[in-house]
Amino acid sequence: KSSTLFQILLFCQVSQLDDNNCSTLLRVLHPQFTDADGTLQKKSFKVLLSICEHQPNFIRAHLHDITELVLNTLMNCKERSTAQEPFVLLL
Repeated sequence: KSSTLFQILLFCQVSQLDDNNCSTLLRVLHPQFTDADGTLQKKSFKVLLSICEHQPNFIRAHLHDITELVLNTLMNCKERSTAQEPFVLLL
């Protein structure tokens, strides 16, 4: 539950993060993209979508790593959520 609250807090503050903090956030979220708990996966994709919306320079600078993360995650997901749909459309 504390990790969910942490994600909600980060989701609200993504527009205020610098590149270093965005990198840290992605490292923290990385294991949650493949977690068996679909709720954690969904929230992680929502945070990533928020980073995409609010931090375009960070996304451009780390496009290869983010694309690889999304591809590997989506290929191994059994179910797709609506939070993942924007990423599926980009592929």
